[in-house]
Amino acid sequence: MHTHRIDSFLISDNVRLEIVHESNPYFAGEHISMVFRLRHLGLPQEYEQITTELNELHQKIEEKASNPAQKEAETKNNSTWTMKSLFQSIRRTDGQADENSPTEQEKLLLVELMKKLEYHKPVELISSFVQVSGICQFDPDIINSEKFDDIGNKMAGIDRLASRNLTSKVNQEEEISHYYNSDYTSVTNGLLSYGDKNAVSTNADVVLELGSIQNIPEYKQIPIFIVPQTLLFTELTLEAGEVKVFHFRTARLPKELVPTYLNSQNISINYSLEFGVSKITSETMNPYLVKVPITVSPFVDSSGCQFMATLNKKPFILKPGSVKQLKKTHSNKRKVSTASTVSFGRRNSSIVDSQETNELVEKAKQNFIKLVKSNQNGSKHIEELVDLQLQVQFPPLDDTSDNDSSYLNKDGVEFVSSKETSHYSVRDTISLLREMSSTGMVKEGNDAKPDDATLPILQQQLTNLQKNYLINRNGEQIAKLTFSKEFFTISEDIDLMLSFSKDSPTSRKVTAVTVTLESFESINSKFIIDSMDKHGVPKVTAIYESHHICFDECSSLPVKLLVPKSPMNQLSSQFKTDVFQLKYMLLFKFVLADRSKNVALEQFYEDKKGTLFHSKESLEGESFSCRVPVVVLPTIHDMGGW
Repeated sequence: MHTHRIDSFLISDNVRLEIVHESNPYFAGEHISMVFRLRHLGLPQEYEQITTELNELHQKIEEKASNPAQKEAETKNNSTWTMKSLFQSIRRTDGQADENSPTEQEKLLLVELMKKLEYHKPVELISSFVQVSGICQFDPDIINSEKFDDIGNKMAGIDRLASRNLTSKVNQEEEISHYYNSDYTSVTNGLLSYGDKNAVSTNADVVLELGSIQNIPEYKQIPIFIVPQTLLFTELTLEAGEVKVFHFRTARLPKELVPTYLNSQNISINYSLEFGVSKITSETMNPYLVKVPITVSPFVDSSGCQFMATLNKKPFILKPGSVKQLKKTHSNKRKVSTASTVSFGRRNSSIVDSQETNELVEKAKQNFIKLVKSNQNGSKHIEELVDLQLQVQFPPLDDTSDNDSSYLNKDGVEFVSSKETSHYSVRDTISLLREMSSTGMVKEGNDAKPDDATLPILQQQLTNLQKNYLINRNGEQIAKLTFSKEFFTISEDIDLMLSFSKDSPTSRKVTAVTVTLESFESINSKFIIDSMDKHGVPKVTAIYESHHICFDECSSLPVKLLVPKSPMNQLSSQFKTDVFQLKYMLLFKFVLADRSKNVALEQFYEDKKGTLFHSKESLEGESFSCRVPVVVLPTIHDMGGW
């Protein structure tokens, strides 16, 4: 099992592309970083051996061609002239080249060696590029596309690739069309596009399942994020067995970037990585293009807040990413010599480093004393003091690539440039929130609305956190619900406990329980089409369901809800945009029966010796349902692969 997600593709029969993702998922506010490995599958020893055999075979054929007398000596076994030999003699006189041509066995051997040589010989690659992009797709029968700004509709009209080549028919008058060279329909999960409709098989099962294909809507799409094409290399020669490694890294993603969302038929958010390269074979170029879906999770700050993403706006256009070729380093063992035992004077650099360390320690001490004196009244929380001390004791390193997240300004499109100062990752922040939650130190805050209406809104996610709930019906307690945690992440199973009290028995008892993890997708009434109900109920999708029966004598019932978690199938954590909102609920369905009656048996016969009971053909009871909210944040783990 790999600790990182690795996508592998065959560019040709003898060249394999491996994409190693540094993180899976990627987080808003952080970099997209990955390694591209181009590996020649041939072997240098085989290449040398086949080349030698080919040279020997060519030399043998040339020697045979230069010595026709040897050919005649081999065939001069019959001195008698026949009609057959006469015709063969005429053919030889008409074409002397047939005498010197290789035999059939030599021809077959030559073809076989050339085929093997083709696999092991060096490969020429040119013009390799990388591009990252994101789109929003939606059903126009549900969401009104006219409510989006004109700039969004204009940028959505980008032609798709007609074939798997590196050319794209785009309208150059559109503002960002020159950034696109992709077919987004191939990475659409959940929405069936026009390209997918054409690819649907016409067998009877599919037709019966989908019904009329004409009724499938044409989904519209809006670009929301672009990292323009970044040149990986111009020319590259891969020898047999050689591996070339390139590291690709983008600027920091915007913190208000909408996360990946693929669990709906109404709207989806897709991000993809596109890799393109051309292979030179026999003076022709064979382009190769592959698209890989990537997952983006929302940004979470130290107080448990997320930015409210905006889809009805111009897309984020970052500058091209940075590329660096990684070379394999050989670790050389240190050679022991007499010179290593000689005592040398201390270098000036060591003295300078020591002085800087002493200054940093003294500065940290003074800052600690200052913080303690300023907080004698206890106005600040201990965690705030620790953060302030850590900022002085462990200052962030100067990294221009981290701080430089400026956007392109092209054709009058204006973008925001922000500087990142925090050196904590989103995973570290969520881990800290988890530790604080276990100790009861999480402070619930309110949404932070900036004075400027154009700036994104910070929304608190950790509101009304509690682990215990009482489930009542008509004043009677049905069960007590206890969660294992106050909030969960998308990589954690949801564990809970249902307790049934027998000390205060009610008139009804629970005979069956069904617990379902559901996602609620609520669309903003502003973007719903006019023909639909403006106050329609949210779209509910069942994620996982657990059924439980036959626990009459049990006072408690443990329940585990398994959340889908794989490198390519990750659940989206809760978030909110200006178009729709995603949150999660737990649906509890209880089957209640009269406690005073025997709901499973009925009296069949009775006499002085006893009573005979039979099981009932049907059971009677009442159904009772309720929902409990559950907070789901992004994962703190890295989704690797096999």
